[in-house]
Parts: sequence; C-alpha cells; structure tokens
Amino acid sequence: FAGFWLGDQLISLDLIFFDLQYFICFYAYDIQWIQPTTKHGVFCTGWSQFFLQTVFILLPSWFRFAQCIRRYRDTKAKFPHLANAGKYASGFLVAITNTIRRATIPAYQHQPALNPFLYLWFLSSLIGSIYKLVWDLKMDYGFFHKNAGENKYLREQIIYSSKIYYYAAIIENILFRFIWIINIFIYFDTPAAEYADIIGFAFGIIEVIRRFIWNYFRLENEHLNNCGEFRAVRDIPIQKTVTVASGYSALLESIGSLSNLGDEHNTRRRQSMIRRQTITAMERARELTVLNKVFDDDTIVSVSSTTATNSNQAKNMSNNRESSSSTISSSNSLVVVNPFNTRTLPT
Repeated sequence: FAGFWLGDQLISLDLIFFDLQYFICFYAYDIQWIQPTTKHGVFCTGWSQFFLQTVFILLPSWFRFAQCIRRYRDTKAKFPHLANAGKYASGFLVAITNTIRRATIPAYQHQPALNPFLYLWFLSSLIGSIYKLVWDLKMDYGFFHKNAGENKYLREQIIYSSKIYYYAAIIENILFRFIWIINIFIYFDTPAAEYADIIGFAFGIIEVIRRFIWNYFRLENEHLNNCGEFRAVRDIPIQKTVTVASGYSALLESIGSLSNLGDEHNTRRRQSMIRRQTITAMERARELTVLNKVFDDDTIVSVSSTTATNSNQAKNMSNNRESSSSTISSSNSLVVVNPFNTRTLPT
C-alpha cells in the first residue's frame, strides 16, 4: 500500500515533472556557463520541447499504471486492478491531447475554435475527470455504500467525529476535479492568456490541497478495510507489564550493550555479569512461581476450612432438628413409670 500511496502523491505533483524540461534547458543553455552562445538544445525548442514535457508529465501516471498491471499479474483479479489501470491510462490520453493542442495554437491563432485537438483534449479531460471522481468517492473513500445506514451517502463505519467533514470532502473533490475547465475560457480570451503561467501554478497548488485532503479519507478507508478483513484492529489493548518479561528484556539490552564493547580483555567480566543477571531473572521467575503456589495453597486451605465449617453447621442443624422432633413427640404423650412395666398412654 505504501508504494501505491506514494505513486498517487507523485501524480499530484505533475506540475513539477512538467517544469523539468524548462529546468534542464535553462541551466544547460540559458545560463551560458562558459561563453555566450545562442544555441539551444535538441529538446528546448519546437516539437521536441513538447515531446520532452509530455514524457516527464506522464512519468507519475506510468508508475501507477505499471503498479496496477503488476498487481493484476500477481493476483489475476481484473477488478479493481485493471479498472484502476484504466484510470491512469486516461491520464495518458489527456496529457497527449493537451500537448498537441498547445503545439498547434500558433496554427489556429486567428481561428482557435477550428482547432480539432481542442475538442479532443476537452473530451478526454471530461472522461478522465469523471472516471477519477467516481473512483475517488466510491473506491478510495468508500462512499455511497449500499449499507451506509444512518450515514447517508457515506459508508457504514466512519471514524471522524462529524459527518460534515465527509460531505465537505465530496463537494471539494468535485470542484477541484473540474477546475481545469477554466483553461477553456483562457484559450478563447487572449488577454487572459498572459496570466496562463500564474493560473497554471494556482492549479498545481489546488491539486496539492486536494491530495492533502484525499490522504485523510483514503487512509481511513484503508484502515477500516484492514479491520474488516482482520488485518488490523481499531482498538489496541494495554497489557500489564510482567516482571519476568521486563527483567528478560533488560537482560537482552544489557547483553547487546556489552557485546558492543569489543574489549577482549573483559570477556570473563562480561560472562560473569551475564550469568549474574541470568540468575537474577531465574530467581524472579522462581519467586513468582512460589507466590503462585502459596496463593493456590491458601486458596485450597480456605476452601477446605469453609467446607468443614459448612459440614459442621449441617450436622448441628440435623442434631437440632432431631432434638426438636423428640421434644415435640414427648410433649404429645404421657409416660407412666412402673418398676415392672412401662407403657405410654395417650393424653
């Protein structure tokens, strides 16, 4: 996931790759390091200039496209890997048609509406923007899930405290994905063309902001998917520190620090210290074992005494019950004592 995530960050920095051509030509030829010259490099003028710009701007999309194809080769799953590769392939078409449109501007300077590459660029940009927008909201964000429940238009589980963040992210993504439409008005407005570089720089900043917001919801959705597939947990339990384990970890740390001393003359000293600390750890473990045994013995004794007490109480209760029954029977009869005969007469 980290490699895919990094590739997406590079796509939002395509303006930097686009300016690499100007950077190379400026420092290679315009600076005139040795002596003044009017020569320009092969890729600094004409169609070769547009070609090099196109190659540089296609590099981030190519990286992600190759990653998706590799994932398809490893998993043999057409969806989502081939579908995701198609999204980046649409970026190829946008970059190529935009390059041809810019290169043919002088030829259609007086009639810009007749430039056929303008409409090809517009159509490819529209298809690519819709493709990427749907992928952002549905696949990357996980929104518009059928089991969203009370989280309308979102997903079943959300982490952030307010739903407003999610709805604002949807609106922001839609606006920033289609902000390139301003280029059409610049194309037909000659005075505005003077500010094309400034507007292009503003578009680059807007794309960075869009990607910055995208990161939060993309990572949230990835984490929830990992939890759903038992590859991660949302809550991390805090466990109590065990004395023996802490002593053993301290022993390992001391062994590591001692092994880094590199002093051959202190071998016996190191061995004695290791042996002493090992004995200490064993004594701690033995003490815990004894304490557990004592605790178990006390528990058994207490249970035995409780059982004996209960049995004595049961015997006393039975004796009391027998004595009370004999008393009751004697109270209901009259005994006449005769030295020669004894019989009981009813009262």
